Amino acid sequence: MKLLICLFTLCFYSIANAGQCYQAFKKAKKLEAIVSGVEHTSETDSSWEGFASWVPIKNTTNEEIKRVLNLKKSDDIEEALYEVESSEKAYEFLKDEIETLEHYAQDGYGVDSPAKLKRLLKIISNEFGDNIRLVMNGSGYDRSVFIGNHVIVLIMPNGCLAGLKVFTVWT
Repeated sequence: MKLLICLFTLCFYSIANAGQCYQAFKKAKKLEAIVSGVEHTSETDSSWEGFASWVPIKNTTNEEIKRVLNLKKSDDIEEALYEVESSEKAYEFLKDEIETLEHYAQDGYGVDSPAKLKRLLKIISNEFGDNIRLVMNGSGYDRSVFIGNHVIVLIMPNGCLAGLKVFTVWT
């Protein structure tokens, strides 16, 4: 009987932990839908993809964000790059992307993309304020050469992480 109670407790605890960041997952999918069809202006023209952490962060540090998102420097990359930037840099990144997309829209490419990204920016700034970070995770040696993901990390009130990532190639 004790074994059964222990198994039941363990199962209940696992289910509770698995669901603690479900709201972050739902938020990420809503944001992904907003930018559906918007291509990132790098050499890949990748689309934005929503993500969420499985567990909340314990404190708001760069290393804790890295740990919870399970981001690692790859051993096979000579010039691995992992940076967590401030909320100001995250907003700057999105504004630069909007400006670039507006330029392309004038030429008839992705005409609705700037408006979608502006809507995303407004939602993020209203709901998260300074609880946002920009993560670069991949390989490169400076801002002009980078292959990897740009990750917009949103820190939810319960510590769970939600966001959007896009694969970038700058050479």
